[in-house]
Amino acid sequence: MKLGIAGKFLLLSILTVALTSIAIGTAMYIHSRDILHQQARRDLQEAAQRKRDWILAQFAQLREDVLYLVGTEEVQGVVRE
Repeated sequence: MKLGIAGKFLLLSILTVALTSIAIGTAMYIHSRDILHQQARRDLQEAAQRKRDWILAQFAQLREDVLYLVGTEEVQGVVRE
């Protein structure tokens, strides 16, 4: 099958569009995946920071409670006995 000049230009145009679409689609997919990974990592870091702050606040509250209880007379008697 012989292709004329018009057929060759048509084939060239189709291949150019197809290859360009594949290249752009692949680049966008890779870039989008990287952005999603960065956002997921940032979300996990923020969640871990919130948990860390909550745990530290719980320890601080526990320390205050213990110091308060140590200062009361009833607890001092229990500890000494």
